[in-house]
Amino acid sequence: MNQDLSQYAQIIEQLKPMVKEPEFNQVLQQVASHVPKEKRFLIKMEVKRLARPCMRAIDLRGQVDGECRLYQYDGIRHYLDDVAIEVFEQQVRMFGLYCFGVYEAVLATENNFRVIREKAEARNEQDVEIPEKTNNSISQFDVPNINLLSYAKRNEERMNFAVALEVFTETNNSLRATSVDISTKGMKIKLSKEQLFKPGEKIGVYFRGLETEYSLDKKMAIKYQVVSISRKKEFQFLQMKRLQDAPNGHFDQFIDKFIHGNKRRYKVNMDNTIDAII
Repeated sequence: MNQDLSQYAQIIEQLKPMVKEPEFNQVLQQVASHVPKEKRFLIKMEVKRLARPCMRAIDLRGQVDGECRLYQYDGIRHYLDDVAIEVFEQQVRMFGLYCFGVYEAVLATENNFRVIREKAEARNEQDVEIPEKTNNSISQFDVPNINLLSYAKRNEERMNFAVALEVFTETNNSLRATSVDISTKGMKIKLSKEQLFKPGEKIGVYFRGLETEYSLDKKMAIKYQVVSISRKKEFQFLQMKRLQDAPNGHFDQFIDKFIHGNKRRYKVNMDNTIDAII
């Protein structure tokens, strides 16, 4: 990713699982409404580039703080450590294939010596800057990346936004999904009809589009139960409630502050926004 687009990394991350979907342009407009039109075009082109199939082999031996082993995918031999394999598989589930987005994500894991060195150099540069300059530098990246909405007819505040999810079924099958709305006690999601659900099923949800920016636990799923289901064309929409027997205090605090902190910043028409998403 070039330097000009680095400030939009979180938006690009949210758009990755949507790149092959027919509503990609609508979701782009939603999550990047604050971005200038010419930059939005560059973001779109970057996501399309990342989704291009890749045939390059990855060899991380001597480049990461971990033990690498042979890992084959679609006939290509890679040498990856456990961290890289986890990122590889997560990104493949997100894109649906081995592409440049997968390749570049694997080369940028937290335990990569190059990444560690670059972060250390960046910290050293920040240490010598005067406080006023540091604050100004940080504030320019303090931009919203999702549109939010409060539902007036709900017992709890429910915010409307689209973000990439990874859903695990009771049989541990992994599916890609997108959020439609979320509250502290429930959520509505959109996914394909690849696997049909029924009311009462329990599923685990990972908020892949928010993990990096908000430091969510990448290995701890949030547990939900399907309450109702609606289907439209090739998609299904699951209305779900949080399972009280699987509490997650860190996530509870995060989602409560997330909704409360954003509801006053955005006043979006709910019907128009949902129509754009679904």
